[in-house]
Amino acid sequence: MKIKTLLTVLAIMMSLVITGCSSDAGSSGNGEESATVDVIMPSGSGTEGAIEDITKKFEEENPDIDVNVEFVAYNSLKQKVLTSAKSGDYDVTIVDQPWVAQFANAQILQKIPEELPEEDKKDIFDSFIEGMSFNGDMYAMPWKNDTKFLFYNKAMLKEAGFDSPPETWAELEEQSKALKEQGIVEHPAVWSWSQSEALVCDFVAVTGGYGGDIIENQNPQFTSEGITEGTTFMASSLENGISNPNSTEYLEQDVLDTFINEQAAFGLNWSFMYNEVKKSDISDQLGVTLVPGSDEVRSSTVYGGEGLGITSGSDNPEAAWKYIQFLTSKKVQKKNVDITLPIWKSLYEDEEVLKNNEEMIKVASKQFDYMKSRPKIPAYGDFSQSIQVEVQEILTGVDSVDAGLSNLQEKAEDIIK
Repeated sequence: MKIKTLLTVLAIMMSLVITGCSSDAGSSGNGEESATVDVIMPSGSGTEGAIEDITKKFEEENPDIDVNVEFVAYNSLKQKVLTSAKSGDYDVTIVDQPWVAQFANAQILQKIPEELPEEDKKDIFDSFIEGMSFNGDMYAMPWKNDTKFLFYNKAMLKEAGFDSPPETWAELEEQSKALKEQGIVEHPAVWSWSQSEALVCDFVAVTGGYGGDIIENQNPQFTSEGITEGTTFMASSLENGISNPNSTEYLEQDVLDTFINEQAAFGLNWSFMYNEVKKSDISDQLGVTLVPGSDEVRSSTVYGGEGLGITSGSDNPEAAWKYIQFLTSKKVQKKNVDITLPIWKSLYEDEEVLKNNEEMIKVASKQFDYMKSRPKIPAYGDFSQSIQVEVQEILTGVDSVDAGLSNLQEKAEDIIK
């Protein structure tokens, strides 16, 4: 009897020990079930440390959630998400704007789990919400938002007799010719026109300034008047020498380097260029303004934003959404303007945000009203590649503008069928 009683007591004690161990592993110590959120982010942007710091802050405020962030090279990230998202390897992924349609169509992403409050919708730039939506549904929350701006050298323009930067592409051509003829700079404009996505971004921005839309109602418009005029400007700028001939081999970093070395008066680039030039020897010569347009269009640029989405295979969508809401919140974005331009309109009037970035912030708040998204189609990868190849052949003189755009129109129609 004593032995039986002793065995019973031991069994109860073992049960309590096992239960206690299980409780420690499955909760945060505050009585709530713990959750792990696995996140995939691009590496090489220089923001990894800041993202890790923000994540630690989130974990401090949410002790029941552990976040693991994996940084992957941008060129490998998309394919990794496509092959692993449904299996639950990741809960949260970065979503580049051109990926939205493909990810939504392939059911890689969940729709955002709740409707944004009307107050939030009004405070977020419309183009950001539109860029992260497909067929009327939002699949990612806007986060790292960017667009291209026109950067210019104030001293060079003043020496050439100009008091203000160009507002149209025709004015940029006029000012560039004056800069070149006066011997101030041999090739006043520099671009990222290598056969890459960078070329597509500039193509969208420049042709948009002439009223061109690459796609209307899922129909390619490469032979339209606006696209033709914008492409003609790009090609002629190389022919007449106002654009650096190496632009057809350059990426965005090359644009920055050429500008800092005072070998260009104009450069079309993302917002990172502002901070980089401000740290250089020509910081006092830097100006930034709206991307030029035409008589019909005040300005046009390309949406280069990224969002945060929840994968379809996520085991913890509620915790994932909580993490996304934290990263995109006003309080976090206000303190991290060096990582991303805010998605919130109200922050562009905030004294703390304006303090160290007033010129850039004021221009950005206006430029965001003139953004175009790259085409949101599931086969965007093939579509983009066709633009890169055909526009490069136009810019390098292999094809005429009309012939190249006709070829591009045919390819685009086949891709969209």
